[in-house]
Amino acid sequence: MKLKNIAEVRTGLTMLRKKAERFSEDIYKYNQLNLKCLDGEGNFYIENIDIFESQEKLDKKYFTAKDDIIVRLREPVSATLINETSKNLLIPSYFAIIRIKDNQKFKPEYIEANINSSLGKRFFAKFINMSGISILKSYFLKDFEILNTTLKKQETFIKILKLKKREFQLIEGLKTEREKFYKYIENKILNGEGYEN
Repeated sequence: MKLKNIAEVRTGLTMLRKKAERFSEDIYKYNQLNLKCLDGEGNFYIENIDIFESQEKLDKKYFTAKDDIIVRLREPVSATLINETSKNLLIPSYFAIIRIKDNQKFKPEYIEANINSSLGKRFFAKFINMSGISILKSYFLKDFEILNTTLKKQETFIKILKLKKREFQLIEGLKTEREKFYKYIENKILNGEGYEN
């Protein structure tokens, strides 16, 4: 089943048209997503948000809402699910917004997991490499195939990918700590501290 059949899919706001001039009288300030907010694995970093100054009040449809799926359209393409702490952020045009039509049939986490899966990565990379563009067009996202399966199977799939993500984070954390440890040992030896024969 194509994503466009089960969700509303559209891109964010084209910011240049709304940007306030330097000496504008009325300026509206908004917290805005940028590419540093979302990495290639779908990890979200709210501390990287920007402030956008608009010349007019912006439509609510361009802001994140709980259970929205936000897709980074620049390589590496990835998705994240919006929760209570990441809602009300302005979405620029290099992100797509996915809003599920029927949450009783498809869980947002399941759609997010599909996009972030190895299958999803291959699908989107194919279109970016084929066309030579640096940004994925939203119509390719709309045509992404989602397996129509039961909620129970969706939940199992979500749990497996969450476990994978958590395990990889732990491995990366351990790697960082070991690198610090060995760097410390190297420095001790090279500075002639201890380790005498």
